[in-house]
Amino acid sequence: MERIPKKVVEYVTQYLFLEDSLFPLADLALVFGTRHWEKPLSILLPLYQQHLVPKILFSGGINKHTGQNEAEQFLLGAIKAGISPTQIIIENRSSNSLENVQFSLEELKHQNLLKKIKTILVVVKWYHSRRALMTIKRWFPQEIELKVRTYNLPNITKDSWHKNAIGRKIVMGEFMKIPHYLKKGDIQEL
Repeated sequence: MERIPKKVVEYVTQYLFLEDSLFPLADLALVFGTRHWEKPLSILLPLYQQHLVPKILFSGGINKHTGQNEAEQFLLGAIKAGISPTQIIIENRSSNSLENVQFSLEELKHQNLLKKIKTILVVVKWYHSRRALMTIKRWFPQEIELKVRTYNLPNITKDSWHKNAIGRKIVMGEFMKIPHYLKKGDIQEL
Protein backbone atom coordinates (compact mmCIF):
# COMPACT_ATOMS: atom_id res chain seq x y z
CA MET A 1 0.00 0.00 0.00
CA GLU A 2 1.35 3.41 -0.88
CA ARG A 3 0.88 6.75 0.86
CA ILE A 4 -2.66 7.61 1.83
CA PRO A 5 -3.92 11.14 1.18
CA LYS A 6 -4.10 13.30 4.30
CA LYS A 7 -7.89 13.77 4.07
CA VAL A 8 -8.39 10.00 3.89
CA VAL A 9 -6.10 9.49 6.92
CA GLU A 10 -8.08 12.08 8.87
CA TYR A 11 -11.45 10.61 7.88
CA VAL A 12 -10.49 6.99 8.62
CA THR A 13 -8.92 7.94 11.96
CA GLN A 14 -11.91 10.04 13.00
CA TYR A 15 -14.39 7.35 11.97
CA LEU A 16 -12.62 4.40 13.61
CA PHE A 17 -11.41 6.07 16.80
CA LEU A 18 -13.95 6.50 19.55
CA GLU A 19 -12.86 8.85 22.34
CA ASP A 20 -12.32 7.24 25.71
CA SER A 21 -15.15 7.67 28.19
CA LEU A 22 -14.28 10.43 30.64
CA PHE A 23 -15.96 8.66 33.54
CA PRO A 24 -15.37 4.91 33.10
CA LEU A 25 -17.68 3.71 35.89
CA ALA A 26 -19.38 0.54 34.60
CA ASP A 27 -20.98 -2.65 35.86
CA LEU A 28 -18.75 -4.74 33.62
CA ALA A 29 -15.58 -4.36 31.59
CA LEU A 30 -15.66 -6.42 28.40
CA VAL A 31 -12.14 -6.94 27.12
CA PHE A 32 -11.69 -8.06 23.53
CA GLY A 33 -9.02 -10.68 23.00
CA THR A 34 -5.51 -9.82 21.92
CA ARG A 35 -2.06 -11.33 22.17
CA HIS A 36 -0.97 -8.02 23.74
CA TRP A 37 -2.85 -8.74 26.99
CA GLU A 38 -0.59 -6.47 29.05
CA LYS A 39 -2.00 -3.33 27.37
CA PRO A 40 -5.68 -3.76 28.33
CA LEU A 41 -4.67 -5.10 31.72
CA SER A 42 -2.75 -1.89 32.43
CA ILE A 43 -5.99 0.02 31.73
CA LEU A 44 -8.17 -2.29 33.83
CA LEU A 45 -6.05 -2.60 36.94
CA PRO A 46 -6.41 1.01 38.16
CA LEU A 47 -10.12 1.02 37.30
CA TYR A 48 -10.64 -2.16 39.29
CA GLN A 49 -8.58 -0.84 42.21
CA GLN A 50 -10.65 2.37 42.25
CA HIS A 51 -13.87 0.28 42.27
CA LEU A 52 -14.98 1.78 38.96
CA VAL A 53 -15.32 -1.63 37.30
CA PRO A 54 -16.29 -4.44 39.69
CA LYS A 55 -16.61 -7.27 37.12
CA ILE A 56 -14.39 -8.09 34.18
CA LEU A 57 -15.14 -10.35 31.23
CA PHE A 58 -12.11 -11.45 29.23
CA SER A 59 -13.08 -12.69 25.77
CA GLY A 60 -10.80 -14.52 23.37
CA GLY A 61 -9.92 -18.01 22.20
CA ILE A 62 -6.72 -19.40 20.73
CA ASN A 63 -4.55 -16.67 19.20
CA LYS A 64 -3.42 -17.65 15.70
CA HIS A 65 0.00 -16.01 16.19
CA THR A 66 0.92 -17.37 19.63
CA GLY A 67 -1.17 -20.53 19.94
CA GLN A 68 -2.17 -19.38 23.44
CA ASN A 69 -5.68 -18.82 24.72
CA GLU A 70 -6.22 -15.06 25.02
CA ALA A 71 -8.84 -15.12 27.80
CA GLU A 72 -6.74 -17.49 29.89
CA GLN A 73 -3.65 -15.28 29.43
CA PHE A 74 -5.73 -12.33 30.63
CA LEU A 75 -6.95 -14.35 33.60
CA LEU A 76 -3.43 -15.33 34.69
CA GLY A 77 -2.16 -11.77 34.31
CA ALA A 78 -5.15 -10.31 36.16
CA ILE A 79 -4.84 -12.66 39.12
CA LYS A 80 -1.09 -12.00 39.30
CA ALA A 81 -1.86 -8.25 39.33
CA GLY A 82 -4.25 -8.65 42.26
CA ILE A 83 -7.69 -8.83 40.65
CA SER A 84 -9.91 -11.29 42.50
CA PRO A 85 -10.75 -14.34 40.37
CA THR A 86 -14.30 -14.15 41.73
CA GLN A 87 -14.72 -10.88 39.82
CA ILE A 88 -13.51 -12.34 36.52
CA ILE A 89 -15.54 -14.07 33.83
CA ILE A 90 -13.82 -15.71 30.91
CA GLU A 91 -15.09 -16.53 27.46
CA ASN A 92 -12.32 -18.60 25.91
CA ARG A 93 -13.84 -20.02 22.70
CA SER A 94 -14.10 -17.06 20.31
CA SER A 95 -11.98 -16.65 17.21
CA ASN A 96 -13.29 -13.30 15.94
CA SER A 97 -15.09 -10.16 17.09
CA LEU A 98 -18.58 -11.44 16.37
CA GLU A 99 -17.89 -14.55 18.44
CA ASN A 100 -16.33 -12.38 21.19
CA VAL A 101 -19.66 -10.62 21.51
CA GLN A 102 -22.01 -13.57 20.98
CA PHE A 103 -20.13 -15.95 23.30
CA SER A 104 -19.73 -13.22 25.94
CA LEU A 105 -23.48 -12.61 25.81
CA GLU A 106 -24.09 -16.36 26.21
CA GLU A 107 -21.75 -16.46 29.22
CA LEU A 108 -23.47 -13.51 30.91
CA LYS A 109 -26.88 -15.13 30.36
CA HIS A 110 -25.58 -18.47 31.62
CA GLN A 111 -24.34 -16.83 34.84
CA ASN A 112 -27.60 -14.85 35.24
CA LEU A 113 -25.69 -11.57 35.12
CA LEU A 114 -27.08 -9.91 32.00
CA LYS A 115 -30.11 -8.37 33.74
CA LYS A 116 -27.82 -6.77 36.33
CA ILE A 117 -25.71 -4.96 33.74
CA LYS A 118 -26.65 -1.38 32.90
CA THR A 119 -23.25 -0.16 31.67
CA ILE A 120 -20.39 -1.91 29.88
CA LEU A 121 -16.90 -0.50 29.49
CA VAL A 122 -15.40 -1.97 26.32
CA VAL A 123 -11.60 -2.26 26.41
CA VAL A 124 -10.20 -2.59 22.92
CA LYS A 125 -7.52 -1.47 20.47
CA TRP A 126 -8.22 2.08 19.25
CA TYR A 127 -8.69 1.11 15.60
CA HIS A 128 -11.11 -1.68 16.54
CA SER A 129 -13.22 0.44 18.91
CA ARG A 130 -15.97 1.38 16.44
CA ARG A 131 -16.52 -2.13 15.07
CA ALA A 132 -16.38 -3.64 18.56
CA LEU A 133 -19.09 -1.29 19.83
CA MET A 134 -21.11 -1.72 16.64
CA THR A 135 -21.07 -5.49 17.21
CA ILE A 136 -22.11 -5.17 20.86
CA LYS A 137 -24.85 -2.72 19.91
CA ARG A 138 -26.22 -5.24 17.40
CA TRP A 139 -26.36 -8.21 19.81
CA PHE A 140 -26.67 -6.91 23.38
CA PRO A 141 -29.87 -5.40 24.85
CA GLN A 142 -30.27 -1.83 23.58
CA GLU A 143 -30.79 -0.37 27.06
CA ILE A 144 -27.20 -1.19 28.08
CA GLU A 145 -25.00 1.91 27.92
CA LEU A 146 -21.66 1.40 26.17
CA LYS A 147 -18.45 3.16 27.12
CA VAL A 148 -14.97 2.63 25.74
CA ARG A 149 -11.32 2.65 26.77
CA THR A 150 -8.79 2.17 24.02
CA TYR A 151 -5.11 1.41 23.79
CA ASN A 152 -2.41 1.69 21.14
CA LEU A 153 -0.06 -0.90 19.79
CA PRO A 154 3.49 0.03 18.79
CA ASN A 155 3.53 1.74 15.36
CA ILE A 156 -0.27 1.62 15.14
CA THR A 157 -1.28 4.70 17.06
CA LYS A 158 -4.07 6.96 15.91
CA ASP A 159 -1.43 9.58 15.07
CA SER A 160 1.07 7.39 13.23
CA TRP A 161 -0.70 4.36 11.71
CA HIS A 162 -0.48 5.76 8.20
CA LYS A 163 3.31 6.15 8.35
CA ASN A 164 4.17 2.44 8.07
CA ALA A 165 3.02 -0.43 5.88
CA ILE A 166 1.78 -2.64 8.72
CA GLY A 167 -0.25 0.18 10.28
CA ARG A 168 -1.78 1.09 6.91
CA LYS A 169 -2.68 -2.53 6.19
CA ILE A 170 -4.27 -3.16 9.60
CA VAL A 171 -6.18 0.11 9.96
CA MET A 172 -7.42 0.27 6.37
CA GLY A 173 -8.38 -3.41 6.62
CA GLU A 174 -10.45 -2.61 9.71
CA PHE A 175 -12.08 0.33 7.93
CA MET A 176 -12.94 -1.79 4.89
CA LYS A 177 -14.56 -4.57 6.99
CA ILE A 178 -17.30 -2.34 8.37
CA PRO A 179 -19.48 -2.01 5.22
CA HIS A 180 -19.27 -5.78 4.68
CA TYR A 181 -20.35 -6.59 8.26
CA LEU A 182 -23.11 -3.96 8.14
CA LYS A 183 -24.48 -5.56 4.98
CA LYS A 184 -24.35 -9.04 6.58
CA GLY A 185 -26.20 -7.74 9.64
CA ASP A 186 -23.41 -8.66 12.07
CA ILE A 187 -23.02 -5.08 13.30
CA GLN A 188 -25.19 -1.98 13.74
CA GLU A 189 -24.11 1.61 13.15
CA LEU A 190 -23.64 3.69 16.27
